[in-house]
Amino acid sequence: MKPPLLAFYFAFAVILSAAPQSVLAQSLSSGEPLEEVTELINALGSASFAERQKASLALQARGEEVVQPLKIAIASSDPETQNRAISILGQLAVSANPACQKQAQNVLIGLTQAEDRVVRQLALATIKQMGAVMQNRAIEQLRAEGAEVKTNETYGGPSRVMSYDIMIGPDFRGDLADIEMLPWLEGQTKLTLIGEKINDEIIATVALMPSLYWLIIKRGTLTNQSVTALRNAKALRYLHFYYVPIDDQAAETLVELKNLLQIRLFGTRVSREKGAWAQQAMANTDVDWRNGAFLGIYFNDTDGPCEVSDVVKDSAADKAGFRAGDRVVWFATKQIQTGKQFLGSVADFNPGDRVKCGVMRMGKELELELVLGRFPDVEKMK
Repeated sequence: MKPPLLAFYFAFAVILSAAPQSVLAQSLSSGEPLEEVTELINALGSASFAERQKASLALQARGEEVVQPLKIAIASSDPETQNRAISILGQLAVSANPACQKQAQNVLIGLTQAEDRVVRQLALATIKQMGAVMQNRAIEQLRAEGAEVKTNETYGGPSRVMSYDIMIGPDFRGDLADIEMLPWLEGQTKLTLIGEKINDEIIATVALMPSLYWLIIKRGTLTNQSVTALRNAKALRYLHFYYVPIDDQAAETLVELKNLLQIRLFGTRVSREKGAWAQQAMANTDVDWRNGAFLGIYFNDTDGPCEVSDVVKDSAADKAGFRAGDRVVWFATKQIQTGKQFLGSVADFNPGDRVKCGVMRMGKELELELVLGRFPDVEKMK
Protein backbone atom coordinates (compact mmCIF):
# COMPACT_ATOMS: atom_id res chain seq x y z
CA MET A 1 0.00 0.00 0.00
CA LYS A 2 1.31 3.47 -0.89
CA PRO A 3 1.78 5.96 1.99
CA PRO A 4 -0.96 8.68 2.00
CA LEU A 5 1.45 11.42 0.87
CA LEU A 6 2.82 9.31 -1.95
CA ALA A 7 -0.65 8.22 -3.03
CA PHE A 8 -1.41 11.88 -3.78
CA TYR A 9 1.67 12.28 -5.93
CA PHE A 10 0.72 9.25 -8.00
CA ALA A 11 -2.76 10.65 -8.49
CA PHE A 12 -1.36 14.08 -9.28
CA ALA A 13 0.86 12.50 -11.94
CA VAL A 14 -2.26 12.03 -14.05
CA ILE A 15 -2.33 15.79 -14.49
CA LEU A 16 1.41 16.23 -14.76
CA SER A 17 1.83 13.61 -17.47
CA ALA A 18 -0.29 15.65 -19.83
CA ALA A 19 2.43 18.30 -20.10
CA PRO A 20 3.93 18.53 -23.62
CA GLN A 21 7.63 17.73 -24.03
CA SER A 22 9.94 19.74 -26.18
CA VAL A 23 11.61 18.19 -29.20
CA LEU A 24 14.91 18.28 -27.33
CA ALA A 25 13.47 16.48 -24.31
CA GLN A 26 11.97 13.83 -26.59
CA SER A 27 15.32 13.21 -28.25
CA LEU A 28 17.03 12.94 -24.87
CA SER A 29 14.45 10.42 -23.63
CA SER A 30 15.65 8.01 -26.30
CA GLY A 31 18.92 7.65 -24.39
CA GLU A 32 21.04 9.97 -26.56
CA PRO A 33 21.97 12.93 -24.32
CA LEU A 34 24.00 15.79 -25.67
CA GLU A 35 27.76 15.39 -25.20
CA GLU A 36 28.05 18.44 -22.96
CA VAL A 37 25.22 17.25 -20.74
CA THR A 38 26.87 13.85 -20.48
CA GLU A 39 30.13 15.44 -19.37
CA LEU A 40 28.34 17.47 -16.72
CA ILE A 41 26.54 14.40 -15.39
CA ASN A 42 29.82 12.48 -15.24
CA ALA A 43 31.29 15.36 -13.24
CA LEU A 44 28.66 14.83 -10.53
CA GLY A 45 30.75 11.89 -9.35
CA SER A 46 34.06 13.74 -9.48
CA ALA A 47 36.52 13.44 -6.61
CA SER A 48 36.60 17.24 -6.48
CA PHE A 49 33.82 18.91 -4.49
CA ALA A 50 34.26 22.08 -6.55
CA GLU A 51 33.77 20.14 -9.79
CA ARG A 52 30.69 18.38 -8.44
CA GLN A 53 29.19 21.67 -7.29
CA LYS A 54 29.98 23.41 -10.58
CA ALA A 55 28.37 20.57 -12.57
CA SER A 56 25.27 20.60 -10.35
CA LEU A 57 24.69 24.31 -10.88
CA ALA A 58 25.32 24.02 -14.62
CA LEU A 59 22.85 21.16 -15.00
CA GLN A 60 20.23 22.98 -12.96
CA ALA A 61 20.63 26.04 -15.20
CA ARG A 62 20.01 24.00 -18.35
CA GLY A 63 16.53 23.11 -17.14
CA GLU A 64 14.20 20.92 -19.15
CA GLU A 65 16.78 19.36 -21.44
CA VAL A 66 18.60 17.55 -18.62
CA VAL A 67 15.60 15.87 -16.97
CA GLN A 68 15.69 12.66 -19.00
CA PRO A 69 19.52 12.33 -19.00
CA LEU A 70 19.46 12.65 -15.21
CA LYS A 71 16.84 9.90 -15.05
CA ILE A 72 19.05 7.63 -17.14
CA ALA A 73 22.11 8.43 -15.02
CA ILE A 74 20.34 7.62 -11.77
CA ALA A 75 19.67 4.08 -12.98
CA SER A 76 23.33 3.28 -13.60
CA SER A 77 25.55 5.60 -11.54
CA ASP A 78 27.45 5.72 -8.27
CA PRO A 79 25.69 6.90 -5.08
CA GLU A 80 27.22 10.39 -5.21
CA THR A 81 25.92 10.95 -8.74
CA GLN A 82 22.51 9.55 -7.83
CA ASN A 83 22.27 11.80 -4.81
CA ARG A 84 23.17 14.93 -6.73
CA ALA A 85 21.04 14.00 -9.74
CA ILE A 86 17.95 13.53 -7.57
CA SER A 87 18.70 16.81 -5.78
CA ILE A 88 18.90 18.60 -9.15
CA LEU A 89 15.57 17.06 -10.18
CA GLY A 90 14.10 18.41 -6.95
CA GLN A 91 15.27 21.92 -7.86
CA LEU A 92 13.91 21.59 -11.40
CA ALA A 93 10.60 20.29 -10.02
CA VAL A 94 9.97 23.66 -8.36
CA SER A 95 11.40 25.80 -11.15
CA ALA A 96 9.51 28.63 -12.82
CA ASN A 97 9.34 26.74 -16.13
CA PRO A 98 6.05 24.76 -16.09
CA ALA A 99 7.16 22.17 -18.66
CA CYS A 100 10.45 21.55 -16.84
CA GLN A 101 8.67 21.51 -13.50
CA LYS A 102 6.18 18.86 -14.56
CA GLN A 103 8.70 16.62 -16.27
CA ALA A 104 10.97 16.64 -13.21
CA GLN A 105 8.02 15.94 -10.91
CA ASN A 106 7.02 12.95 -13.03
CA VAL A 107 10.54 11.51 -12.94
CA LEU A 108 10.74 11.87 -9.15
CA ILE A 109 7.37 10.17 -8.74
CA GLY A 110 8.62 7.31 -10.90
CA LEU A 111 11.79 6.97 -8.85
CA THR A 112 9.74 6.24 -5.72
CA GLN A 113 9.13 2.83 -7.31
CA ALA A 114 12.77 2.15 -8.20
CA GLU A 115 14.31 -1.19 -7.24
CA ASP A 116 17.20 0.56 -5.54
CA ARG A 117 16.13 1.26 -1.94
CA VAL A 118 18.48 4.26 -1.59
CA VAL A 119 17.06 5.83 -4.76
CA ARG A 120 13.53 5.32 -3.46
CA GLN A 121 14.36 6.97 -0.15
CA LEU A 122 16.13 9.90 -1.80
CA ALA A 123 13.19 10.45 -4.16
CA LEU A 124 10.68 10.37 -1.30
CA ALA A 125 12.73 12.81 0.77
CA THR A 126 13.06 15.15 -2.23
CA ILE A 127 9.34 14.98 -2.93
CA LYS A 128 8.58 15.88 0.67
CA GLN A 129 10.89 18.89 0.50
CA MET A 130 9.48 19.80 -2.91
CA GLY A 131 5.97 19.60 -1.49
CA ALA A 132 6.73 22.18 1.20
CA VAL A 133 8.03 24.62 -1.43
CA MET A 134 5.08 24.01 -3.76
CA GLN A 135 2.62 24.37 -0.90
CA ASN A 136 3.88 27.86 -0.11
CA ARG A 137 3.92 28.72 -3.79
CA ALA A 138 0.34 27.49 -4.18
CA ILE A 139 -0.88 29.82 -1.44
CA GLU A 140 0.95 32.82 -2.89
CA GLN A 141 -0.26 32.11 -6.43
CA LEU A 142 -3.89 31.57 -5.46
CA ARG A 143 -3.96 34.79 -3.45
CA ALA A 144 -2.32 36.70 -6.29
CA GLU A 145 -5.10 35.57 -8.63
CA GLY A 146 -7.90 36.69 -6.31
CA ALA A 147 -8.66 33.62 -4.19
CA GLU A 148 -9.31 34.10 -0.48
CA VAL A 149 -6.94 31.86 1.49
CA LYS A 150 -7.10 31.68 5.28
CA THR A 151 -4.51 29.57 7.07
CA ASN A 152 -4.57 28.17 10.58
CA GLU A 153 -1.54 26.74 12.33
CA THR A 154 -1.76 24.42 15.32
CA TYR A 155 0.67 22.08 17.02
CA GLY A 156 0.05 18.42 17.79
CA GLY A 157 2.95 17.60 20.08
CA PRO A 158 6.16 18.61 18.30
CA SER A 159 4.51 18.68 14.86
CA ARG A 160 3.03 21.71 13.15
CA VAL A 161 -0.41 21.13 11.61
CA MET A 162 -1.75 23.45 8.94
CA SER A 163 -5.35 23.84 7.85
CA TYR A 164 -6.86 26.02 5.12
CA ASP A 165 -10.13 27.77 4.32
CA ILE A 166 -10.13 28.74 0.64
CA MET A 167 -12.76 30.50 -1.46
CA ILE A 168 -12.44 30.75 -5.23
CA GLY A 169 -15.23 32.99 -6.48
CA PRO A 170 -16.27 35.08 -9.48
CA ASP A 171 -13.38 37.52 -8.85
CA PHE A 172 -10.78 34.79 -9.31
CA ARG A 173 -8.55 35.75 -12.25
CA GLY A 174 -6.65 32.49 -12.53
CA ASP A 175 -7.12 29.47 -14.77
CA LEU A 176 -6.86 25.69 -14.52
CA ALA A 177 -3.08 25.87 -14.09
CA ASP A 178 -3.62 27.83 -10.87
CA ILE A 179 -6.29 25.39 -9.69
CA GLU A 180 -3.79 22.59 -10.26
CA MET A 181 -1.74 24.06 -7.41
CA LEU A 182 -4.43 23.03 -4.91
CA PRO A 183 -3.40 19.36 -4.61
CA TRP A 184 -0.07 20.50 -3.13
CA LEU A 185 -1.88 21.59 0.04
CA GLU A 186 -1.55 18.81 2.59
CA GLY A 187 -3.37 20.43 5.50
CA GLN A 188 -7.05 19.82 6.16
CA THR A 189 -8.88 22.08 3.70
CA LYS A 190 -12.31 23.64 3.41
CA LEU A 191 -12.77 24.73 -0.21
CA THR A 192 -15.61 26.88 -1.57
CA LEU A 193 -15.98 27.16 -5.35
CA ILE A 194 -18.40 29.76 -6.69
CA GLY A 195 -19.54 30.68 -10.19
CA GLU A 196 -20.26 29.39 -13.66
CA LYS A 197 -16.56 28.79 -14.36
CA ILE A 198 -16.58 25.83 -11.97
CA ASN A 199 -16.73 22.76 -14.20
CA ASP A 200 -15.91 19.04 -14.34
CA GLU A 201 -12.25 19.64 -15.10
CA ILE A 202 -11.80 21.78 -12.01
CA ILE A 203 -13.60 19.28 -9.79
CA ALA A 204 -11.45 16.43 -11.14
CA THR A 205 -8.40 18.44 -10.07
CA VAL A 206 -9.57 19.38 -6.58
CA ALA A 207 -10.63 15.76 -5.98
CA LEU A 208 -6.89 14.94 -5.94
CA MET A 209 -6.30 17.14 -2.89
CA PRO A 210 -4.97 14.79 -0.18
CA SER A 211 -6.77 16.52 2.71
CA LEU A 212 -9.88 18.03 1.13
CA TYR A 213 -12.26 17.82 4.08
CA TRP A 214 -15.10 20.17 3.14
CA LEU A 215 -16.19 21.08 -0.40
CA ILE A 216 -18.87 23.67 -1.19
CA ILE A 217 -19.87 24.26 -4.82
CA LYS A 218 -22.23 27.12 -5.72
CA ARG A 219 -23.60 27.90 -9.18
CA GLY A 220 -21.12 25.66 -11.00
CA THR A 221 -21.73 24.34 -14.52
CA LEU A 222 -20.47 20.87 -13.72
CA THR A 223 -22.23 17.60 -14.57
CA ASN A 224 -22.72 14.21 -12.93
CA GLN A 225 -19.18 13.41 -14.03
CA SER A 226 -17.87 15.62 -11.22
CA VAL A 227 -19.61 13.51 -8.61
CA THR A 228 -17.89 10.45 -10.05
CA ALA A 229 -14.52 12.23 -9.84
CA LEU A 230 -15.09 12.92 -6.13
CA ARG A 231 -14.58 9.22 -5.44
CA ASN A 232 -10.88 10.17 -5.41
CA ALA A 233 -11.39 12.59 -2.51
CA LYS A 234 -10.79 10.08 0.28
CA ALA A 235 -10.58 12.69 3.06
CA LEU A 236 -13.84 14.42 2.06
CA ARG A 237 -16.46 14.51 4.82
CA TYR A 238 -18.74 17.47 3.99
CA LEU A 239 -20.09 18.02 0.47
CA HIS A 240 -22.48 20.86 -0.38
CA PHE A 241 -24.07 21.60 -3.76
CA TYR A 242 -26.00 24.85 -4.32
CA TYR A 243 -27.74 25.50 -7.67
CA VAL A 244 -25.65 22.93 -9.52
CA PRO A 245 -27.24 20.93 -12.41
CA ILE A 246 -26.58 17.43 -11.08
CA ASP A 247 -29.49 15.00 -11.15
CA ASP A 248 -30.81 11.69 -9.81
CA GLN A 249 -27.98 9.75 -11.43
CA ALA A 250 -25.50 11.79 -9.39
CA ALA A 251 -27.41 10.90 -6.23
CA GLU A 252 -26.84 7.24 -6.97
CA THR A 253 -23.10 7.92 -7.18
CA LEU A 254 -23.15 9.96 -3.97
CA VAL A 255 -24.33 6.99 -1.91
CA GLU A 256 -21.06 5.24 -2.84
CA LEU A 257 -19.09 7.93 -0.94
CA LYS A 258 -19.27 6.12 2.38
CA ASN A 259 -16.97 8.51 4.26
CA LEU A 260 -19.27 11.53 3.93
CA LEU A 261 -20.81 12.89 7.12
CA GLN A 262 -23.01 15.49 5.43
CA ILE A 263 -24.44 16.16 1.96
CA ARG A 264 -26.44 19.22 0.99
CA LEU A 265 -28.41 19.22 -2.24
CA PHE A 266 -29.93 22.70 -2.52
CA GLY A 267 -31.42 23.83 -5.82
CA THR A 268 -30.07 20.88 -7.83
CA ARG A 269 -31.94 18.65 -10.27
CA VAL A 270 -32.03 15.81 -7.78
CA SER A 271 -35.69 15.00 -7.12
CA ARG A 272 -37.21 15.02 -3.63
CA GLU A 273 -37.82 11.28 -4.00
CA LYS A 274 -34.19 10.59 -4.85
CA GLY A 275 -33.03 12.83 -2.03
CA ALA A 276 -35.15 10.81 0.41
CA TRP A 277 -33.80 7.59 -1.09
CA ALA A 278 -30.23 8.81 -0.60
CA GLN A 279 -30.96 9.65 3.04
CA GLN A 280 -32.28 6.15 3.62
CA ALA A 281 -29.37 4.55 1.75
CA MET A 282 -26.81 6.56 3.75
CA ALA A 283 -27.95 5.96 7.29
CA ASN A 284 -24.77 7.43 8.78
CA THR A 285 -24.81 10.56 6.59
CA ASP A 286 -26.87 13.70 7.05
CA VAL A 287 -28.48 14.17 3.62
CA ASP A 288 -30.31 17.50 3.34
CA TRP A 289 -32.37 18.02 0.16
CA ARG A 290 -34.14 21.29 -0.68
CA ASN A 291 -35.56 22.88 -3.81
CA GLY A 292 -33.34 25.88 -3.17
CA ALA A 293 -35.51 28.63 -1.65
CA PHE A 294 -33.76 30.72 0.99
CA LEU A 295 -35.79 32.66 3.52
CA GLY A 296 -33.07 33.99 5.81
CA ILE A 297 -34.13 33.28 9.39
CA TYR A 298 -32.49 31.17 12.09
CA PHE A 299 -33.65 29.44 15.26
CA ASN A 300 -31.90 28.59 18.52
CA ASP A 301 -33.65 25.22 18.67
CA THR A 302 -35.16 23.64 15.56
CA ASP A 303 -36.88 20.97 17.68
CA GLY A 304 -38.70 23.53 19.80
CA PRO A 305 -41.27 26.24 18.95
CA CYS A 306 -40.48 28.05 15.71
CA GLU A 307 -39.14 31.24 17.29
CA VAL A 308 -36.83 33.39 15.18
CA SER A 309 -33.41 34.03 16.75
CA ASP A 310 -31.84 36.01 13.92
CA VAL A 311 -32.66 37.46 10.51
CA VAL A 312 -30.13 37.62 7.67
CA LYS A 313 -29.73 41.18 6.43
CA ASP A 314 -31.20 41.84 2.94
CA SER A 315 -32.72 38.34 2.82
CA ALA A 316 -36.31 37.58 1.83
CA ALA A 317 -37.24 37.44 5.53
CA ASP A 318 -35.60 40.80 6.21
CA LYS A 319 -37.41 42.44 3.31
CA ALA A 320 -40.74 40.94 4.42
CA GLY A 321 -40.34 42.38 7.93
CA PHE A 322 -39.38 39.37 10.06
CA ARG A 323 -37.83 40.22 13.43
CA ALA A 324 -35.92 38.26 16.06
CA GLY A 325 -38.48 36.99 18.59
CA ASP A 326 -41.23 36.35 16.03
CA ARG A 327 -42.85 32.91 16.33
CA VAL A 328 -43.91 31.35 13.04
CA VAL A 329 -47.34 29.73 13.31
CA TRP A 330 -48.12 29.00 9.67
CA PHE A 331 -46.36 29.06 6.32
CA ALA A 332 -48.18 28.88 2.98
CA THR A 333 -50.99 26.43 3.81
CA LYS A 334 -49.27 24.53 6.65
CA GLN A 335 -49.52 25.01 10.39
CA ILE A 336 -46.06 25.23 11.97
CA GLN A 337 -45.14 23.79 15.38
CA THR A 338 -41.32 23.54 15.28
CA GLY A 339 -38.38 25.07 13.49
CA LYS A 340 -37.58 21.74 11.84
CA GLN A 341 -41.12 21.51 10.45
CA PHE A 342 -40.82 25.05 9.15
CA LEU A 343 -37.51 24.35 7.38
CA GLY A 344 -39.06 21.29 5.77
CA SER A 345 -41.92 23.42 4.45
CA VAL A 346 -39.59 26.04 2.97
CA ALA A 347 -37.60 23.25 1.29
CA ASP A 348 -40.55 22.53 -1.02
CA PHE A 349 -40.32 25.96 -2.63
CA ASN A 350 -38.07 27.48 -5.29
CA PRO A 351 -36.31 30.85 -5.44
CA GLY A 352 -38.73 33.48 -6.69
CA ASP A 353 -41.87 31.86 -5.24
CA ARG A 354 -44.22 34.29 -3.48
CA VAL A 355 -45.47 32.95 -0.14
CA LYS A 356 -47.51 34.22 2.83
CA CYS A 357 -46.52 33.48 6.41
CA GLY A 358 -48.17 33.99 9.79
CA VAL A 359 -46.13 35.07 12.83
CA MET A 360 -46.98 35.89 16.44
CA ARG A 361 -45.41 39.14 17.63
CA MET A 362 -46.10 40.60 21.07
CA GLY A 363 -49.29 38.57 21.36
CA LYS A 364 -50.65 39.52 17.95
CA GLU A 365 -50.73 37.47 14.76
CA LEU A 366 -49.31 39.20 11.70
CA GLU A 367 -49.42 38.09 8.08
CA LEU A 368 -46.17 38.64 6.16
CA GLU A 369 -45.74 38.23 2.41
CA LEU A 370 -42.34 37.42 0.99
CA VAL A 371 -40.58 36.51 -2.24
CA LEU A 372 -38.20 33.64 -1.54
CA GLY A 373 -34.56 34.11 -2.52
CA ARG A 374 -31.45 32.03 -3.13
CA PHE A 375 -28.80 30.92 -0.69
CA PRO A 376 -26.09 33.60 -0.66
CA ASP A 377 -22.65 32.86 -2.04
CA VAL A 378 -21.16 33.91 1.29
CA GLU A 379 -22.98 33.29 4.54
CA LYS A 380 -24.34 36.58 5.89
CA MET A 381 -25.18 35.33 9.36
CA LYS A 382 -23.86 37.62 12.12
